[in-house]
Amino acid sequence: MQKGTTIKYKIAFTVLTLLAVTNLYSRRNTSGNKGASQPVLAAGCSNAVANASLRLNNVRTRIDATGGSMWQDRAGGFAEYEVPKRNNDDDPKFTSIFAGALWMGGTDVMVN
Repeated sequence: MQKGTTIKYKIAFTVLTLLAVTNLYSRRNTSGNKGASQPVLAAGCSNAVANASLRLNNVRTRIDATGGSMWQDRAGGFAEYEVPKRNNDDDPKFTSIFAGALWMGGTDVMVN
């Protein structure tokens, strides 16, 4: 066996070992659940009350104004990112993205 092949096997073995060890020691952070047995996966946000439909460059998509959800009808559970956009409702609907979201972070005046 050549020296280069042996090094490749050692690197592959090291990477796989690190991934396995990381997976074994990983766990879900439930510290914000205050003792709940089931972790809270959402912040309890309400659904959007307004949305917009964008039609640009042969793409039609939906953006919720207050919910932060993009490319999805959350109430109906349908993908809303159409490529190519349909001219009428009888045309087949092709979607390439199911969902996405706009996340923002920052601090307030109390540095929280």
